[in-house]
Amino acid sequence: LSDEYLDAVQRFIERYSTEIGPYPYSIFSVVSSPIPTGFGMPTLTYLGEAVLHYPFIRDISLGHEVLHSWWGNGVRVDTSRGNWAEGLTTFMADYAYREDQGEQAAMRMRHGWLRDYAALAPGSERPLSAFHARHHTASAVIGYGKAAMMYYQLRSRLGKDAFMQGIRIFWAEHRGGTAGFDELRAAFEKAGRKDLTGFFEQWLDRTGAPELRIASARIPNAAGTELELELVQDARSNGAQPFSVSVPLRVRTGGSGLDVRIEMSALRKKATIATDARASSVQIDPAFEIWRKLLPGEMPPIFRDVIAAEVVEVVALEPKMQAGVAAFAKAFSEGKAVAVESGPEARALRPLIVAGSKSAIDRYLESLGRATRPEQIEKGSAEVWMAPDPGRQMVVIAIDPAVTNAEYLERLGRRLRHLGSYSWISITEQGTSRRGHWPTETPRVPITE
Repeated sequence: LSDEYLDAVQRFIERYSTEIGPYPYSIFSVVSSPIPTGFGMPTLTYLGEAVLHYPFIRDISLGHEVLHSWWGNGVRVDTSRGNWAEGLTTFMADYAYREDQGEQAAMRMRHGWLRDYAALAPGSERPLSAFHARHHTASAVIGYGKAAMMYYQLRSRLGKDAFMQGIRIFWAEHRGGTAGFDELRAAFEKAGRKDLTGFFEQWLDRTGAPELRIASARIPNAAGTELELELVQDARSNGAQPFSVSVPLRVRTGGSGLDVRIEMSALRKKATIATDARASSVQIDPAFEIWRKLLPGEMPPIFRDVIAAEVVEVVALEPKMQAGVAAFAKAFSEGKAVAVESGPEARALRPLIVAGSKSAIDRYLESLGRATRPEQIEKGSAEVWMAPDPGRQMVVIAIDPAVTNAEYLERLGRRLRHLGSYSWISITEQGTSRRGHWPTETPRVPITE
């Protein structure tokens, strides 16, 4: 593995030296660690030895840690108004690699940030200015996901060239020193020649997100070449204080689509859109380009829903699995795990983890009138999925008898805790995995004549 990692380090250093400025040190080392996580420090990174053989560690996680040579180490963080470095590193590493793969991969990651945000427990959100380091799911959702979306929208606002110029200005002015969000804002203002005070204040100091809906959409003329609509922010979700947001809309006209943006800084906004053909429907932000609350149909169940829950109930369908399922729940969930003997029909609708052999799982789900193992999941020695049921958040673990021991299930729980944005995963006997999401689509609002 050493040659592969050294080659990857060289590629990452060359990439960021070009994008930002010269690498600030003379060496870089990759050190395997018994701790199953990554740490980036001046001249080196620690990566968990148990995960080094996974391609995504070399291709994504390693690049994230190398980039900390610039952000967090090359320029240290003044945390008086929050930690700017983790979000910027996530945007320029993890997200940038998805952009390298194509727009679909990038869109899935943006949707993942919003879906993770939707999974936060009520009352757990803090403003970005209060984020210093990751301690739990809620802090990671804000300090990594929301912050990365902030940089994505800042790049959209300034343009890519001005954004990257701001990056280089910030590095040149603060290399070897300490800086905060104020210094970062000043660099982007210099590059983009725009006052960004309001932009940064909204992102850093406010919690919540706009909850958008289309109150009306109609075609006002016989020719069908215009669309009149009214866009609304739900006052209940933002304390009657509107967000300033540039809302992407996709207007469907026959077999094609027209993408437009509506600038919105009030609770209600009326707009008239010119179209080449008669419009049939309209969607709000179908590519997930803004920080917002997701709409019905955009929130497939994901593991994060149960990871972040305060209390999780646990059902072991076979006595020999009780210790293993308890170990899984402890490693997987941040909340309290409570073992129960009966199924979900006899309990309050708390999130549930249910585990058993594949045949036991099939019988259990059939007894509840639910679908058995979804077709999308490939066969493996362990198959784990979120039951696509709006009535209750449920993690289902169907497992081969050979791997029902507590040690294996505990490792599985730790592994899945880092894969919270997925809906299902299948793991082979060799430890390789396939994972995915349940389908999602932004609702289409029909247009009246």
